[in-house]
Amino acid sequence: MTIGNPGQSAPAMSGIPFARPTHVAVEPNTGNFYVAEYRNHRVSKFNSSETFVKSWGSYGSANGNFTYPWGVAIDSNDNVFVSDVYGHRVQKFDVNGTFDRKIGSFGSGNGELYYPYGIGIDSDDRLYVAEWGTERVSRFTNT
Repeated sequence: MTIGNPGQSAPAMSGIPFARPTHVAVEPNTGNFYVAEYRNHRVSKFNSSETFVKSWGSYGSANGNFTYPWGVAIDSNDNVFVSDVYGHRVQKFDVNGTFDRKIGSFGSGNGELYYPYGIGIDSDDRLYVAEWGTERVSRFTNT
């Protein structure tokens, strides 16, 4: 399986997959998967048959928009978490791409994020965030 044009990036904000895909996360129960697109400032969802379902997000700082999304993770309830690198936050969405909440804000204190890149969810649905700007990993509960 290959989605997109191997070796050829789509023009930024063109809506054509993909413009710098950075991470993929798979729903364990369904096989649906999500792709973060750095230059398109969006997340795209595909079903287990590799068919495009939908995408959400655009460039910006409003809830549901991104300034360079990077990591994607799925919790046990199939919620989708996306690290927003230059937004200094992680955003949580349901399986339909509906914004639920933001986690973190700019800074280096507890509960703050500074260039969050990699993210992961453990078996207790705790969110782990690798931050490039602070050289640390932060853990969030009750997300």
